Amino acid sequence: MRCFINVFKADLKRFWNIAWKLYIAFAVYSLMQALIFFANMNKSINKGRIAAVSLGDSLMDFFKGAKEFYPERNLAMDIPVLEIFVLLFLLFIVAYYINSDRSALSRSIMIASRSPVYWWVSKYIIAVLAALVYMVLIIVTFAVSGFAVLGNKFSLRMHFTAPEVHYVYPNGDEVSNIEIIYVCRKYHGELKRQEEEIEELKFFNIAEVELDNISPPIRPVVKRFIEQNS
Repeated sequence: MRCFINVFKADLKRFWNIAWKLYIAFAVYSLMQALIFFANMNKSINKGRIAAVSLGDSLMDFFKGAKEFYPERNLAMDIPVLEIFVLLFLLFIVAYYINSDRSALSRSIMIASRSPVYWWVSKYIIAVLAALVYMVLIIVTFAVSGFAVLGNKFSLRMHFTAPEVHYVYPNGDEVSNIEIIYVCRKYHGELKRQEEEIEELKFFNIAEVELDNISPPIRPVVKRFIEQNS
């Protein structure tokens, strides 16, 4: 075990000596993406479209991937270039290290450890740590950018994801809801209910809303809206 620890320490040192510049380059890229995202969100907040943004919201946007593709619509397939770049750059960091580590020193360490297993296991652990550091960089850059751009309009959590949105229906179906709530300030026309699911549809004064009568998964959102507008 002591032999493996020595191999791992030497491996970790060599990895950091090779990869730290690549991590700095990626941190700059991640910071730029975060600042662009939060600048756009700040515009939406100022226009009254949204109330706040969370770290979870920003990370979901960063890793959103491609739009769903419908071949029958004859539209071009959306290729998530930025997301592919993020994954490929992580792969490049790990591959570049392993390729650069094929030195006489590395071979000497493998021989001295008396087992290639130690060498390979150390490489696997380094690859996992490389990915963890990569993810931490993304989270930190987005968290710092969020507070810098939005201030108290930014929070370190995903809004309205908690035990309150976990719901068990009377028939036993169990769900964790993701609710999309729209704030409409201008409208025209008449309210029209969906007869199969809705008995009555009408407007309420905010002071008349009783939270106990609101669907549990939606209740946290309505409660926050009332608190912000009372």
